[in-house]
Amino acid sequence: MNNKVKLIDENKLLESLKKELEFCVKERFNEKKIRFYLGRETVLTDIIKQIESGKFTPDTTIKPGDTVVSTSNPGLGQGTVIFDPRLKQEPGMEWVLYKDVLLHENISVLEVVE
Repeated sequence: MNNKVKLIDENKLLESLKKELEFCVKERFNEKKIRFYLGRETVLTDIIKQIESGKFTPDTTIKPGDTVVSTSNPGLGQGTVIFDPRLKQEPGMEWVLYKDVLLHENISVLEVVE
C-alpha cells in the first residue's frame, strides 16, 4: 500500500461541495425526501467547515528558506519561502517571494527544488 499523501485542490473540492449543498437546500422542501436532504445538508455543512478550518491540510515539509516552484504558476520560476511575523499565517499556506512578487501560495501547488 502506498502511504504517500495525496494532495487535492482544496478550492475545487469546496466549490463542488458548496454547489451540492445549494442543491440540497433547494430540494429539502421536497416533501417525499425532506429527511434525506436535511441529513445530507448537515453532513455537507460539517465537511465544508472542517476543510475550511484546515483539518485535512497535509503536513508540510516546506519551511522558510526552501526554494520552490509553483505548479499553478510555473512562469514565475523559482521562489523562496519566507516567514515574516507581520504577514498573515494560515494553515496550508506559505508566503513565497518570486523575484519581485510576493504570493501567498497553497502548499499543494508548491514543489521543493532540491
